[in-house]
Amino acid sequence: MTAPDDQPLTLQHKLNRLFAYFHSATETELSSGALAFLLGNKLGREISTSDILCARSGSGSLPADVCDAVCSLMGVADFYLAPSPDDKTDSLIKHEDARLHLWSAARDRGVEGLIARNATEDDLEVLIVAVEQLPLLADTPTRPHHLSVVAN
Repeated sequence: MTAPDDQPLTLQHKLNRLFAYFHSATETELSSGALAFLLGNKLGREISTSDILCARSGSGSLPADVCDAVCSLMGVADFYLAPSPDDKTDSLIKHEDARLHLWSAARDRGVEGLIARNATEDDLEVLIVAVEQLPLLADTPTRPHHLSVVAN
């Protein structure tokens, strides 16, 4: 799930969430080396695989431009990897994290239809629990699922 409301999510948590999110149901998770290569091409300089691994393990950090490039490459809002967010940004980050968690869980379970318009973070958490109770796609490859929640 997410961090308690009074604690910002760590870079480690957010990077690992992005790795879990950024692949299709038929692909494996991107490796840290592959991300370093893609980031190097995007930024025009070498990005160390060990820097990515250290940040993913919680024993290192990444420069702001690398964080921005990760967000751009993986198609998430640029504030998601913000190092020291204010309370408003922290709330947006936690909402984005819940959204990424939901989409990853839905993909892994073969959910073909998922509507979550105007969903709050709490709505997303309810959907995450419901989706994670479904069998994994690998266990039921031909069984599609459809879920929806429309919040006001």
